[in-house]
Amino acid sequence: MKGKTSNSRGNRVALLSYIAMKMYKRILPDDVIKDGVEFHYLFTGKEAVDQIIDISVGSDRNRALMIGRTLESLDVFHGIDGERRFMDAASELYRFTAKTIELAQATGVFTSQTPCYSPTCTTDRPCYSNCCPKVKRRIKRTRSQYARPDKVNKEKTLHFFFLTSRALWVHSVPKAVIAATPPQERKRQECIYELIYTEEDFARDLEYINNYWIKPLTTAGDSIISGSEKREQLVQQIFWNIAEIEKISSALSSALVQRRKEQEVIDMIGDVMMAFVYQFEPYVAYGSHQVIGKHHFELEKRRNQKFAQFVKATERKPQSRRLELNGYLTKPTTRLGRYNLLLREILKNTPQGNPDREIIPQAMNAIANLLARVNEETGRIEQQFTLQQIDERMAFKSTSIFDLKLRDAERELVMQGKMKRKGHGSSEDLQVFLFDHYLVFAKIKTHNHAEHFKISRKVR
Repeated sequence: MKGKTSNSRGNRVALLSYIAMKMYKRILPDDVIKDGVEFHYLFTGKEAVDQIIDISVGSDRNRALMIGRTLESLDVFHGIDGERRFMDAASELYRFTAKTIELAQATGVFTSQTPCYSPTCTTDRPCYSNCCPKVKRRIKRTRSQYARPDKVNKEKTLHFFFLTSRALWVHSVPKAVIAATPPQERKRQECIYELIYTEEDFARDLEYINNYWIKPLTTAGDSIISGSEKREQLVQQIFWNIAEIEKISSALSSALVQRRKEQEVIDMIGDVMMAFVYQFEPYVAYGSHQVIGKHHFELEKRRNQKFAQFVKATERKPQSRRLELNGYLTKPTTRLGRYNLLLREILKNTPQGNPDREIIPQAMNAIANLLARVNEETGRIEQQFTLQQIDERMAFKSTSIFDLKLRDAERELVMQGKMKRKGHGSSEDLQVFLFDHYLVFAKIKTHNHAEHFKISRKVR
């Protein structure tokens, strides 16, 4: 019986569904401030790897990292910016894609976690098979396997080489230029190069949103969203002023690329950033509206099956790079925060006497002020929007109508949550709202995929 139990447990830790379920139960997502931007319901890459090690009863962080990347590829969780693969780092932030494990699609077996089928195989004396999970050796490929790689693997290799080489300045200039450049300046050029190519990526992401989301939704007629007025309003609420940000990013990217074409070793980059920093005002309006856009997006998905199917189909396209729309919609805010990270590294490697020593701090201060305004406006608009939603969904009995004045400018929601009220052999959920002037208990009724709140009377 002991052997069976051990074997059963060994099999379980190889099931990706089991690991995902345990991660949902053990990881407690939290609110995090990164690069001056506040994010909700997140956990770190290090925290995820720690939990995977504990769940799989192992100690190999590399194996746990590979399990994490497999779960990421199955869309169990995703990075907040979607710019790199899952990493074992406290600085990398991730979010569960589905709110509950029941909605997550994690299926498959991580074979290196499975026990060997041979009854004589032990940890001390593993069996002959190169595929045995207990054998830690590299399997050599034959000459013929190297000679004729299949088309898919060849394409993947070429794509990986393109991404790797593109991400480094040393691969973009002649060897003679590299040899003539001091080590400290090489570091600076790599930092500048990262600013340039990540801006190109950001501009492409915004173009993707326009081509694969905004245009199809606005030109599909009633096939996805019925009614031209409703369609126009929904697209406006979800994407807000992202078109303005796309224009700014496209122009900034072009200016940065032009500077790179003019100079193999870029002398100054701060002047380019300063020319655009004071055009970043649309980022504030966009960032503060995100909570409203996400609300309309999620509500339409629940109410409109055609829209939900369109979302699912679009997110599965290769162009989406396994990142859901919400991941793309957060990119403008995360990009604004990342500018200062990139500029800080450039400044760190900039020698005294270079004009960037004065210009870059000015640009960073302007961006920091914008980030502070994003956070301030987000808090204000989120509070205002939440109070508006409660006011619209709150109803009183006809005999006890009372105006809570939830739309007053000074009104504040201090806390909200659910509680159970026990009766004679049964219980029911109540919604509790603590405002700055009243404590409200309400019965919960669900209508058209949204919660509504019914209040019986006012207690004096």
